[in-house]
Amino acid sequence: MNQDEKRQLENRVLSRRLSEITSPWDLKELASLLQDETHLREVLRTEDDRYERIAKFRAMQPYVHFETSRDLALDLTYGRA
Repeated sequence: MNQDEKRQLENRVLSRRLSEITSPWDLKELASLLQDETHLREVLRTEDDRYERIAKFRAMQPYVHFETSRDLALDLTYGRA
């Protein structure tokens, strides 16, 4: 993948709401682009369905490059994220 293709992929993933992303590859790409837990929380808030939000978080979790707090998992479980 060259730089232009990578930039296009990044733009495509970052410009969409989490509820619009269904591809595991796009979720992996999105996770690798997240800056920190605050950014992750902002992205998670764009998925309205609580169960989908949890499933997508679990799908992305192995690919984020930072440690997520226990509070985030609790917030997801109780619908506060």
